[in-house]
Amino acid sequence: KQTGFWFHDDPAWANWQPDAALAAFMHREPRPLVLTFSSQPVEQPVDILAAHARAAQQIGRPLLVIQGWAGFDPDSLPSDVDRDNMHFAAELPHDWVFQRAAAAIQHGGIGSIARALRQGCPLLIEPFGNDQFFNAAQVTRLQVGVAVHPLRLNAEGLGRVLRDKVLQPLVRQRAEVIGARLSGEDGLDEMCEHVERTFFAHSTVQRALRIPHIIHQTWKTREVPQRWQALQQSWQRHQPGWEYRLWTDEELRVFVQQQYAWFLPIYDGYPEPIMRVDAARYLLMHHFGGIYADLDYECVQPFEPLLRGQRLLLGWEPVEHIDIEYAHSAKLRHQLCNAVIASEPGHPFWEHVVRELVKYHQIPGALDATGPNMLARAYDAYPNKNELLIESSELLYPLHSGQRWEELPPAQRAQIAARAYGIHHWHGSWWREETARQQEQLPFVLTQSGKNLGQGKLDLNGYQPRDTPLVSCLMVTHGRPDLALRAVHCFRRQRYANAELVIVDDCPDDALAEAVAAFGEEAGGRRQEAGGQVAPPPGSTHPIVYIRLPHESRSLGELRNLAVARARGSYIAQWDDDDLADPERLATQMAAIEILQADVCFLQRHTLWWPQQQRLALSTRRIWEGSFICKKDVLPAYPALGKGEDTPVMQQLVAQQRCAMIDAPQLYTYVCHGANTHADEHWEAHWRAASASYQGQHTRPWCQDSCAATVCTRMARSMFDRDQRAFAELRCPACGFSSPVAMSCRTWPSSSTTCVGCTTQSSG
Repeated sequence: KQTGFWFHDDPAWANWQPDAALAAFMHREPRPLVLTFSSQPVEQPVDILAAHARAAQQIGRPLLVIQGWAGFDPDSLPSDVDRDNMHFAAELPHDWVFQRAAAAIQHGGIGSIARALRQGCPLLIEPFGNDQFFNAAQVTRLQVGVAVHPLRLNAEGLGRVLRDKVLQPLVRQRAEVIGARLSGEDGLDEMCEHVERTFFAHSTVQRALRIPHIIHQTWKTREVPQRWQALQQSWQRHQPGWEYRLWTDEELRVFVQQQYAWFLPIYDGYPEPIMRVDAARYLLMHHFGGIYADLDYECVQPFEPLLRGQRLLLGWEPVEHIDIEYAHSAKLRHQLCNAVIASEPGHPFWEHVVRELVKYHQIPGALDATGPNMLARAYDAYPNKNELLIESSELLYPLHSGQRWEELPPAQRAQIAARAYGIHHWHGSWWREETARQQEQLPFVLTQSGKNLGQGKLDLNGYQPRDTPLVSCLMVTHGRPDLALRAVHCFRRQRYANAELVIVDDCPDDALAEAVAAFGEEAGGRRQEAGGQVAPPPGSTHPIVYIRLPHESRSLGELRNLAVARARGSYIAQWDDDDLADPERLATQMAAIEILQADVCFLQRHTLWWPQQQRLALSTRRIWEGSFICKKDVLPAYPALGKGEDTPVMQQLVAQQRCAMIDAPQLYTYVCHGANTHADEHWEAHWRAASASYQGQHTRPWCQDSCAATVCTRMARSMFDRDQRAFAELRCPACGFSSPVAMSCRTWPSSSTTCVGCTTQSSG
């Protein structure tokens, strides 16, 4: 049985306070390092102390030395060490010290490792023997520190390891995440519970239990959308006299901060808003009890008869959902839904669920990290299932996700209403139409010259820009007008108020030039000579500048530099000719630049789309070169390369400028169409590393949320403003795949039109 660490809080330290000298030393900036070998004796204490003192001095860090059993003597310090940057103590409480330290240098003892990590403190492990080597390997595996041989180091090498490997912001972030997880564990309590469950499993003593009369629901603000207000009112109508609480996002965070402060780093670190809402509902049930219900869950009769005598109520999802691909891939035998929950306060199942939240908090995707998949796994692992009432889907979830209440025959609706206690209308899938257009709270990371300044959530609710400087979107293209026209169409649909598109085309074919000219004619304008400006479309301030060049075998980097020189805007956006951009891309990235006072904005994730393989994915988190928008005057020249030319540009921007990296993968779709500059191996690597993925096309209605084709139709509705149901009828005759690139920019394709992926590959 794995219980977690058994932390012992020594009563000898209960009333301890640091003296003034120690308190002042530990408040220095930059933070001090701590050297502590605790109960580990060493044979060469003078040499080891000298190496660490010189290394700390070399990198400009104060060094606190806890002498312990190692025998570190301040009188043995070498003369070239500044003693004002050293502080010695025989013993100190580790929790207090590690909370204030930049990093802990220690021997690999499991107790001090656990206490350092509980405080989010990075580690440099110098193991001497026994289990210390195993512990050092675990620290390295978790990437919360590194290990070195204690007898094979010198001051220069030690300083380099500390500076380059241990004192990096990402290492501390990982340590803080582990710290939050450790703070959520109580190894002693878990051990006691395990003993009690083992030896007293047949006890007949029962407590008097009752689910309190409280209804909990959540929404972003107090203004619940009109389409859900009737469902919201159904709960108060069928439970008269019950207390009703609508929690806003802001109130939920305050609740977590006040009642579960140790969990807050994980809560704030969730990349998707739905993950925070999922976690909060479990904490509400643990703290208050009562009923939690999603806003799209309708109450059709009083719940009190169902709850009488029960301690905790959950419901099975419809059996049809087990056929959905995400359930298959998760290897689930059944699925629990978290749309409606009832519980007594303090039920031990929620403590078990919270441990699962901590365990899975870095798993990609809301379903597995916080949602139904996580809940099903928690149920499977819970030892006392007899404490829980799991009701049938007929009573709590009579519709599957492919059904709509208003489309059912009247007789079927009457039958359901007579039996069921509630109806889930399945509006809450985490990639529905409502979230495809704009993710209103965007996770971000802010850096300055490569150093992490912090991270948080960018709140765009009600945001109004103070200024809208001209953004020049730069596209270089050659010989693929169909793809380029699709990118032009994405540009024309941008909702940002002030942008231009600069197209550099060195292909002798006239197809793109004629299509661009047609855009000008639609707007009542006239295309000028090569290099001239095309009038913007009606109601738009987005002109298109088309530059026709002779084909002289210029590299992609050289052509991009020509586009930069022609740009009139004070900001530059790279606009690749074969990728898709959401209408909110420019507006969202420019908002991030303004709010965070950044020079550059990158996206942390893209949507990845591979039509031929019927694949769609959300990429892994990294800095995506082609997604940048930056001030023109900080943009370095592109190198004269045929591919990968934007990578050095990205690296230089990150190293020298103030950069905002936002997590909004819906803004940019990276398309594999068969004629990319990168080979298929490049795409396979991205597919394997993806944070969420979809594949294939299901024909059964209840599978529609998990297949790539359906997600593509939702993307198309956002990017191209097409009706989803009409769009879903389109099929490419070559590959049978319904896809947003089956259309041209201005006309709906005929039944014989093939999608761009097939057309490009068949034509070479």
